[in-house]
Amino acid sequence: MREEDLGGKEREEMVEVVVDDGKGGYNEKEEELGEEEMGELEKVVVVRGVDCKWMDDMDRMDEVREGMQVGGHGQRDPVGEYE
Repeated sequence: MREEDLGGKEREEMVEVVVDDGKGGYNEKEEELGEEEMGELEKVVVVRGVDCKWMDDMDRMDEVREGMQVGGHGQRDPVGEYE
């Protein structure tokens, strides 16, 4: 896709061009790999995405836990600090 493909178009038209281009690329890749292998690739991509989000959430929970421990040292109520 080139910038000229989107130039002068309304937002809805741009969305349609981008979606059509994406679907075309997807279909080409599916023909190249085959349906079964494409399905496996989709699974890997989804699992990696979920895994990254899960790890981000775990990191945030560790930060909250550390903050609560620091609050406890300052004689503050950790539950109140969490809220």
